[in-house]
Amino acid sequence: MYTLTNPNASKEARALMDYLGSIAGEKVLSAQHTKTKDPVELRDLQALTGQLPAICGFELLGYSPNVNYADTDQDAIAEVMENRDTMDTAVDWALNKKGIVTYTWHWFSPMRGHNKAFYTRYTDYDLEVAMQGDCPEYTALLRDMDLMADYLKRFRDLGIPILWRPLHEAEGGWFWWGAKGPEPCKQLWRLMYDRYVHVHGLNNLIWVWNSTNPDWYPGDDCVDIISRDVYQQGDQPLKPEFDQLRPLSPEKPIALAECGMHPNADRMFQEGAPWLWSMNWCFGAVLSQEGGAVANMGPEWADKRQEMIQRQKAFYASARVINLGDLPWNR
Repeated sequence: MYTLTNPNASKEARALMDYLGSIAGEKVLSAQHTKTKDPVELRDLQALTGQLPAICGFELLGYSPNVNYADTDQDAIAEVMENRDTMDTAVDWALNKKGIVTYTWHWFSPMRGHNKAFYTRYTDYDLEVAMQGDCPEYTALLRDMDLMADYLKRFRDLGIPILWRPLHEAEGGWFWWGAKGPEPCKQLWRLMYDRYVHVHGLNNLIWVWNSTNPDWYPGDDCVDIISRDVYQQGDQPLKPEFDQLRPLSPEKPIALAECGMHPNADRMFQEGAPWLWSMNWCFGAVLSQEGGAVANMGPEWADKRQEMIQRQKAFYASARVINLGDLPWNR
C-alpha cells in the first residue's frame, strides 16, 4: 500500500490511493486528456472502442487571471475560451460517471506575459526573483496560487479526490516554472504544497510530480506519485523511460502522465514497465472522425491513422487495462 504524504488527506484521497496501490504492478488505468466543456475526445473514444477511460484529464488554464487579452494571439484566446467552464465537466465526470479526475495547470505567468504566457518565450517573469519573497513577483505568485486553491475547494467540498499534476515538464525549460533551473522550481513546488495543504486545507489532492531528472525532484515528503510525458512512436512499453524515473524515488508509483498513443499494455508487464496509468493527450482520441482532426494534422498523421486506430482499440480491449466500467465502484 502507498501512504499519502499529507497526514490529513481526505478519506476519499486515501481510498483512491489505496486503490491505486492495490492495482500497481498488475494493471494499468486508461486515461484521456480533454480540453473543452463538451469533450469530443470522450465521444470519439467511446465510438471507437466502446469504452471510456478510467481517468479523465482536465486543465485549469481557462481559469487563469493573467491572460493578456490586449496582447495575445487568437490561438491563445481560443484555447482559453474553449477551456472555460470545464470544471463543471470534471465534477460531472467524478460524481455522475464515477471516474477519476486528474488536473494539470498551464499557468499563465503571474506577471508580464502575452500570448500563451505559460511558455518561457512569452514572458520575462523571473521565478528566481519571486522565490526570494517580499517582492511584486512573489505577491503575484501567491495571488495566483490562492485563486486556484479557491477553485479546487469545490472538489474538496464535494469529496472528489484529484490527481494533481502542477509544474509539469519543468526540466525542459520551455515553461517559466522551469526556466531558472531546478532550485527555484523545487522551492515553488514546496511552497504550493505547503500552502495548499496547510493554509487552504486541500486534503483531496494527490500530488503527482512530472519530471525525470533527480536534480529537480522536490522530495518524497511532498510527492505521492512520480510521472513523465513521452510522445513515442510505435507500441513499445517504454521500459527505458520507466526505468529512468525509478532513481527519483525507490517506492513511489510511476505513471505515464502524457503520451501521443498508449504503449502496448501486455508488454508493459511482460517487460517490467508497469505504468500506473497511461494518459493520451488530446489528439490521440479523435481517430474515429473519418477524415477529421487527425487528417488535418498533416499527411504523416493521416497515413498512420489505421495503425493508430488498431493500437487504441487493442489498448482498451486488453485484460491488463482498467477502463471506466472496470473500476470496482462501477461494476
